[in-house]
Amino acid sequence: MTPSTLPDRQERDTYGRPTSRLRIVAGAVLGVGAVALVAFMAEQRAVAQRPKDSAPSRTRKLGLADAMAASTAVTVALPLTEVQDAIARERPEEGGGQSLAHALLGDDKAGFQPIEHQGDDVISWRTEDGGTLVKLILRPVRGDRMTSVTAIVAREEGSSLRLPLFGATQRTRLKQALTRFRMQLETGETAQAR
Repeated sequence: MTPSTLPDRQERDTYGRPTSRLRIVAGAVLGVGAVALVAFMAEQRAVAQRPKDSAPSRTRKLGLADAMAASTAVTVALPLTEVQDAIARERPEEGGGQSLAHALLGDDKAGFQPIEHQGDDVISWRTEDGGTLVKLILRPVRGDRMTSVTAIVAREEGSSLRLPLFGATQRTRLKQALTRFRMQLETGETAQAR
């Protein structure tokens, strides 16, 4: 047999290229796609396992779709357990943290009922009239050396026209109250403006 009559053992596509290269490229593309899919699914699983919070974007899921809500967060340079203990030490007969709830709401006369949650990372109170929800979400950060404290206040009263004003003033009040709380925990005193 002459070399020109030897059977060609490689299959070729319509353009004359060997199909083995195409198989390698197709396999690489499928492999990269599979890795991307696994990474995406792992991220979605991690998101699904996070504790639910009631930030304003999630008020609909909590049944507070018509509520006016504001939230802010600070990072306290103490472990999560120390922050939880400090909150529990405030008025322990009322569930702890009542003065912090008053400061977050900006109303010293409001009466609060604590709301029970699983675990210690979420602390909530509802006013006695049921119109306002105050919630703290505590999360460890930086290997449990620090704690992120997120405060959320949601009011079910009022119109949507008052929402921007409520959000701005309430967010400022929340930030100031959380900053004072952080100063008190970290240094034992609160700075005073003169």
